[in-house]
Amino acid sequence: MEYETYLSEIPFFKNQEVSYQLDSLTKVLQRGITLEYVQELIRLKKTFALFLLDVDNFKYVNDTYGHLYGDKVLVAVVETVKQVIEPYHGVLGRIGGDEFLMIVLDFKEYDEIYQIGRSVNVKMAELAQKEEPILVTTTTGIARFPLDAKNYEDLFVCADKALYRGKNKGRNCFIIYLPELHAKINIQDIKANYTTTNMLKMIFDFLSDPRRNTEVKIISLFDFLMKYIGMDSICINGEHQLEYLVKKESLANIEWISNKEYRKLRGLDDMVIINKRTHIKEQSPFLFKKLVQQGIASCLVISCKVGHRDYGYLRADMSHQRVWSKDEKEILLVASKAIAMLKSEGNLS
Repeated sequence: MEYETYLSEIPFFKNQEVSYQLDSLTKVLQRGITLEYVQELIRLKKTFALFLLDVDNFKYVNDTYGHLYGDKVLVAVVETVKQVIEPYHGVLGRIGGDEFLMIVLDFKEYDEIYQIGRSVNVKMAELAQKEEPILVTTTTGIARFPLDAKNYEDLFVCADKALYRGKNKGRNCFIIYLPELHAKINIQDIKANYTTTNMLKMIFDFLSDPRRNTEVKIISLFDFLMKYIGMDSICINGEHQLEYLVKKESLANIEWISNKEYRKLRGLDDMVIINKRTHIKEQSPFLFKKLVQQGIASCLVISCKVGHRDYGYLRADMSHQRVWSKDEKEILLVASKAIAMLKSEGNLS
């Protein structure tokens, strides 16, 4: 069914000239009419769930593969999301370059909304198996009216806080706003404090703290990086064993993997980026098998090397598929090099 015909069955859009208010690329509602619809639902005191959805690291997609490929990704995401929400008579609009708004009526129970959010992620995972050469993922923040907020502005703030929490957890997920968990999130303050520049300074502050011994320094740094970047485990994969491992329960089976397996994949910048483990299945069947056994769906592996001295790899592992952002790669690259420099100076065992 054409989206215009689909919308005409929804009372708010029956008397609207919808054809002039569709996004030219994705053919879903433009920002203005999407927000008008939300405001009308609030005015009528309708119960609904608002889903604020972002395509993860979309700037990276455009910069690396070009805008035409980026457009293809956006269209594929929209068609995927529509498959989920149309059975519920949901409405989808594009409110920014890579940001979309989904509105589903009459859903207020947590479990009901959870199933919709999960269905979006399942469908996106299916899309990720088709889209090459990159992994396409989305992150969604969900808020409910009138449970979470009584007006338009506050509802968007709740959804945005949930979205930011999802981004902070590592993306490729959905978060339903819960006041006891998310109400105190101050997005602007966090963004101001956690710029890449400040993050790089914090790395050196952790590793140069004279009050702490070597192990405490690195474990504290890894704890902090896990919280900020949203990883499931981080460690140094040494020549014979794992060092300074910090992990969540979601990756309970983390084990040492021979560094020769990573060296087979290492790029010119000594960084291995595995957004989707199936990408390495043919090139390194053994490493692929190890990732499956340990429940690692994606990982970032960076050489801890200074000159000709190689001290292993900094490993950041995820239990779900993920696209690593430019800032995250830079932060972890600096962390790996700082640790390698300390090792080369004999300050780390």
